Amino acid sequence: MTTIAYRNGVMAADTRAWSGHHGHPIGQKIKIRRLDDGRLIGASSNGPGTTEAVLEWYESGADPEKAPKDIDRDFVALLVVHPDGTAQIAYDHWRLSARLTAPWFTIGSGKEYAWGALAMGATADQAVEIACRADTCSAPPITTLRHE
Repeated sequence: MTTIAYRNGVMAADTRAWSGHHGHPIGQKIKIRRLDDGRLIGASSNGPGTTEAVLEWYESGADPEKAPKDIDRDFVALLVVHPDGTAQIAYDHWRLSARLTAPWFTIGSGKEYAWGALAMGATADQAVEIACRADTCSAPPITTLRHE
């Protein structure tokens, strides 16, 4: 599945591609993007192609009426971090939270490991690296994006 962490203007993610709820690793993929307006977005999913569909849906305006209909069971989480550091999160549905403030944010199957690492002072990429050691659904290499 995924580990995505955000702290101090940096979003980091693992790249393991997973083949379903009871599947196995099938390769690598990119799970985070930077939008033209500076927002950083990342998605976690169980199924091949779902992360990409969720990110494309968000980039195209995030209209809940136009949410991909055939991937609901595979969609896990979406993290959107605005250039001011506030974030919005959606879990298991297409509605984003109001803007949240916190010192850091994590989503995905390794989110608890990454959260603990961040609480101990790790950077976003270090937190994802640590999560990859404990969460079998996450694996390096780690990708990072920064607010511009």
